Parts: sequence; C-alpha cells; structure tokens
Amino acid sequence: MKTAAMFGALLLGATIFSGCGSTVLDSVWKDPNYASGNLDNFLVLAVGENETNRRLYESAVVTDLTARGVRGTPAYSVLPTGQEVTKEVLRPIVAEGGFDGILVTRLLGVDTDTRYVPGVSAVVPSYYHDFYGYHSRFVVVTEPGHYTEDTTILVETILYETTDARLIWSGVSDTYNPLDVSTAIHEISKLIVDRLQKDGLVAE
Repeated sequence: MKTAAMFGALLLGATIFSGCGSTVLDSVWKDPNYASGNLDNFLVLAVGENETNRRLYESAVVTDLTARGVRGTPAYSVLPTGQEVTKEVLRPIVAEGGFDGILVTRLLGVDTDTRYVPGVSAVVPSYYHDFYGYHSRFVVVTEPGHYTEDTTILVETILYETTDARLIWSGVSDTYNPLDVSTAIHEISKLIVDRLQKDGLVAE
C-alpha cells in the first residue's frame, strides 16, 4: 500500500507542478529604423534595491553574452558603489570601455493571485506477496483540493545604442511561479539574450 501511495503521489504531482517556473516575453519592440547591425560590447546594468540580485543578474547576462562570443561587462564592476547612475556618471565609463550597447533591466512589479486547485484522484497498482508469489490489485490515491498562490514577476529590459544614446529595443518578460531567485534570473537572462540575437542585435 505504501508503494502505491508513493507512485500515486508522483502521478498527481506531475499535474500539480507542471506549470511552475516558466518565463516568457510578454511584449517586444524594436526600432524599425535601426540598421547599424549587431552590437558586440555591452554594458549590462540591473536597476533595483537588492545589491546581491543585481550582481547575480548582471553576471548571468554577461555569461550568456560571452557564450555567444559577445563582450559584456557587469555594471557593478565599473560603476562607483552607491552612486546614482546618471548620464554624467555613465558617459566617461561608456567612452573608456568602448561600449556600443547599454542593456538596462528593472523590476516592474510582482503580481500574486490566489486560486483553488481541485482535488484529483489516480488509480494505481498495489503489489503484495504471499507464499505463492507476487499479486497485484488497484487502489485509488487522492490528492485533496487546496488553495495556492501564483506569483508572476514582471521585468523590463531596454537596450540603448551608445553612438547617439538611442533606444533601439525593449521587452517585458513574465516569470510565472519562479522556483527561486537564481533560477528566475538565469531564465530571464537567457530569454533576453536569445531574443536579442534573433532580432539581429547580438551576433549569431
């Protein structure tokens, strides 16, 4: 009976958790007049109050860019700690680093919604044995209904071309029920860099 219960829990769990931890691009815009081609040297800047998460995100994006043969520099490595990021602060840093793109990411918000998950049942085999060998029968394992809270993280990413400080690309991503901060960061980073490459802003 114990084996049947465990097997049933796995079947039910596949239904309960199948929607967790997904990230999609909800909207994307690209300047239709931009025709300068790929950018190959990015300054990656995450905006937010949590220093640790900012550093993790900037590092993740740089790693994804590097994997495609594109240079990337996390802003935390070149910007003065604790100083407000302004045009006056960025201008000499951009010039010295030779950056042709600035990728800026910020958290737009976190939405939560409570919903009821109906109970489900599964019929599973239960094995037992006696003097003559193993036999099987079927039992019903039930997962009771319960309330759960869904979380969606909204993140905006903007790309500026530095020659004339022009906005050339923007996108908003939704991360649904993130498993943890680290997983969400890497999902968003990969999604953004993949899309920039698809849109011809990062080298193939």
